[in-house]
Amino acid sequence: MGWVTEMPGVPLRWHVNHLKAFATGTIETPDGQWIIDDFPIHQEKNWGEAFPKKWMWFQANQFEGRDDVAFAAAVGPVITHRFAPTGYMAGLRINDEFFTWRTQDTHSLERAWFWVNERTNEARWSLVGESHRYRVDVEVWAPLEELIPIDIPTNAGLQPGAVEHLAARMEIRLYEKNLIGWSLMDEITTTAAAVEAGGTYAFDNDLL
Repeated sequence: MGWVTEMPGVPLRWHVNHLKAFATGTIETPDGQWIIDDFPIHQEKNWGEAFPKKWMWFQANQFEGRDDVAFAAAVGPVITHRFAPTGYMAGLRINDEFFTWRTQDTHSLERAWFWVNERTNEARWSLVGESHRYRVDVEVWAPLEELIPIDIPTNAGLQPGAVEHLAARMEIRLYEKNLIGWSLMDEITTTAAAVEAGGTYAFDNDLL
């Protein structure tokens, strides 16, 4: 979120600690045990007084044939008021460079959609953001039957409020502005993306 985390009155704050860290150890669950060695992980935190009425979240750091890429983004109303404008924050690390797109930096959110494609039985996420020099275009696909319901904090305690997928297909295209428009800089793909749709995005599509 950058400098916005220092402003008073922001109901929810988001900070990514590590876009791409590495973990070694053992994971144990009732279903079994897994040993991991230098496995890419993502670490972030939320804190504040309220969740937005709707939101989307994207994260991926394992891209096909690319060790140099990590991505995270969040989209939702800027404040909790019912007529609040939609804001977004996105960060892409690629080729040892870090690109950001943020509403608070006067960047534009060209598109942020979540919908259910009943014909293909898929959940779909779409995000397009533009800074003064760069553009990011993100498309995500996930099977409906594999969505995981997520509990979120409410005044009545934890309640179902979002769905997510932890192995979605994500395609990212990075563009740079030139004299005649946008030129493609890079295109990357993963089938190990984590995505979430919460609040009215999930309820309006009858996913909870």
